[in-house]
Amino acid sequence: NLTVIELTLLDNYSWSFIVAIGWNCPLLKRLHLTLWREDMVDLNSIQNFLESIQDGETVYQPGFLYLEDLQVKCELYVDFLPDLIFYYFFYQCQKLKIVQYIAPLDWVDCTVIEDIFRKNSLEDVEMVIISNTGSDGMNLGMESLNLFLSNCPKLTVIGDLKSWTGIVGAVVNQE
Repeated sequence: NLTVIELTLLDNYSWSFIVAIGWNCPLLKRLHLTLWREDMVDLNSIQNFLESIQDGETVYQPGFLYLEDLQVKCELYVDFLPDLIFYYFFYQCQKLKIVQYIAPLDWVDCTVIEDIFRKNSLEDVEMVIISNTGSDGMNLGMESLNLFLSNCPKLTVIGDLKSWTGIVGAVVNQE
């Protein structure tokens, strides 16, 4: 009956292991993952789950049903984390209150955030930090910020806006 798991994954980690934690630890409230390398193995377990959601199937039961606090943090020298991981957590974790996703996210834009809200209301979120550690900018801006503000009534903290290129541009244009 684990309620808290904090893992530092050094190398050759298994995403099926993370999926199994979601299924086998139904009372888990906090999951903090620190990734030191980008050695991904067996992304199939996550891919299969995401495909079942897209197809409207119920073959794969979601995990992390009661997760309230999620942190996925890549060390600065991690150059790549598959977008599947981002979607995997955001699509199924319906009770999140705290979200910290710190990774190479230069592929994230407003359409990704819109898609997340179509699958998960995130209505309980109080704090969200989406921080890009990649070398290219993350194309989030005022439109994305407004999506969070309008969809998350309990939101009190939104962090690391300096990694959102549209925010930086909006501030520069106002001066």
